[in-house]
Amino acid sequence: MLEISSESIDILRFVKDYHFSKITLDIETLDTSKPAMWDEPMVSFAISFIPDNLIPLVVDMPTFAWCIEDTEEEGKLLLRLKEIFNYLKISTLIIGHNVAYELQCKKLEEWNNKTGYDIPKIIKRGKVWGLDFNFIKEFPTYDTIDVAYFKLNHIEHGIFGNYGLKKILKSEELESFFKIKRPSGLPKLGPAVSEYFKDGRYKEIILYNCSDVIVQSLFYRFMEHKLTVCPEKNGLISIKKNCEHIPIIIKLDEIETWKSLIKEV
Repeated sequence: MLEISSESIDILRFVKDYHFSKITLDIETLDTSKPAMWDEPMVSFAISFIPDNLIPLVVDMPTFAWCIEDTEEEGKLLLRLKEIFNYLKISTLIIGHNVAYELQCKKLEEWNNKTGYDIPKIIKRGKVWGLDFNFIKEFPTYDTIDVAYFKLNHIEHGIFGNYGLKKILKSEELESFFKIKRPSGLPKLGPAVSEYFKDGRYKEIILYNCSDVIVQSLFYRFMEHKLTVCPEKNGLISIKKNCEHIPIIIKLDEIETWKSLIKEV
């Protein structure tokens, strides 16, 4: 099982020695867009630890990630994740995009599937290996899909869906709005993780997972900065008006956390 991190110490020691109240969690699986391939193993997960300060916007976000090289190792991967969560306080905020067990925006839009992805998937795959992850539902979550739905100024982006302005937004749409540029030479994989795994491209999967978790951490910091530090009068998150604290463009290649991670592979 591959493991990389931006830090020089083990994650359990890191959790003991440093007291972060927020983490971002993202997983990669072999699920594809085909209905028959929607219950596949989890192959990777990444965790970033998020500082409380929102100035400056872009900061060091200690990041750890694991990726298996055989689906028979999935149980070992999940056991590692459970071990980490056992060290976290139950009050730790879990941040992510489509991470929550239940999403209010999907309820309001009357979607058939009202859950997020990461936490429900972890619980489901844990059962396959006899691991109970139901406790993870007790952790508070900050899902950027829900926050964007309720707090983004949707009139500014002008993207329309089947029933008017699109309000349930994909990660790549938020990346475009917030001017976040992924690392050069590393494509956004999504369902292509399955093909990369078959081809043994594990290093690219784990780096992609790390880029995902850092991007989602930036979503959180951008949103919270706009809502609490430099809010608009209407209380919404503007993607047209930026304060002095927000860079014109955010390049992952220039973030110290990312620089440390790529040295590991």
